[in-house]
Amino acid sequence: MQLDMTVHLFSMFDQGKDAYIAMYSAFASSMGLETGEYDPEANLHRGAMAVEHLRSCPLPTLKRDELLPWAGLGLGIVYFSNMALGTSAAPVRRYVLSHIRHLLGTSQISNSRTHYILVYMTAVDINECLMQRELPVCGIEPPEAGHVDAYVGVCMPLLQHMYDLCRISYHLYHEVDVEEQTQALDEVEQEIEAWQPVIPPDFTNRFTTSEVIHMLAQSRIYKTAAMLYIHRLRYKFGEKDDMASAMAKSIISDLQMTLTVSRDKQRCVSFPYTLAAIEAKDAAERETAMDAIKSLIDSGNSKYRSSMETFLKAVWDIRDNQPGASWLDFMQTLPPISVGV
Repeated sequence: MQLDMTVHLFSMFDQGKDAYIAMYSAFASSMGLETGEYDPEANLHRGAMAVEHLRSCPLPTLKRDELLPWAGLGLGIVYFSNMALGTSAAPVRRYVLSHIRHLLGTSQISNSRTHYILVYMTAVDINECLMQRELPVCGIEPPEAGHVDAYVGVCMPLLQHMYDLCRISYHLYHEVDVEEQTQALDEVEQEIEAWQPVIPPDFTNRFTTSEVIHMLAQSRIYKTAAMLYIHRLRYKFGEKDDMASAMAKSIISDLQMTLTVSRDKQRCVSFPYTLAAIEAKDAAERETAMDAIKSLIDSGNSKYRSSMETFLKAVWDIRDNQPGASWLDFMQTLPPISVGV
């Protein structure tokens, strides 16, 4: 992600330098790298200046030399917010995506017409809207068969089903067309259950063995997470918990297997991990869930880990003290997190 921001920096240097410096300073601090004296307040000021530059600079057209530097600036702010604050910079992300939607004249982001960093931002928006029961700015247009994305691998077609889940969850939460939405939920569940990633013929030639392992695991993990989310739309804590627990354990098991086989942590699975960790019922399962943040997920972000730990403890407290509750109904009162991709 840092590279994606850096690649487009120099064509928009005056506007992008604050985001670039803020992003890398926050990254270095989070990783414990020695870069001289780090001033968090000064870095927050740089981040604020980057937001102001994004707000004031001319909106781009779909020409790549205009679009990508501008989107890269937005990505840098999103990444800075995640590393420095443990939050998702949702207003910035949605501002960028709203303009892209306007340019495309459609509600679906296309990897062929835009760029994979915008697919990434759309995926983040979908995941966060699932958590918050809100409506995403954009969906994702089905890619050509066998397309492999830089962030979501072979999962892009699944993300459109998750976009549909956002809309269903939003309408159920606001009690709009409940019967119709319940039927739609059944249909999406069947589509997700039947979904299998399309693997390109040259998959094992284009990618290393480790990359193949990670992308196939990511597709299984995301599919299981989508099914788990559907389950919790239907059933509150205390209702059919065994099925939810089995899906959560499957996600954690896949994370462990990926680490064992590839000797590397799984990338881009923060959202599925969050859903799985929420399901931890006893002290042993919760300890395993907390350990997984450090040992199984590729996140060197201390702010993310701290925010996630605080969030999970609050969810578990609800589970222990309010039987029959649904964590989805408490998101507005829970500590903020950034689930990312």
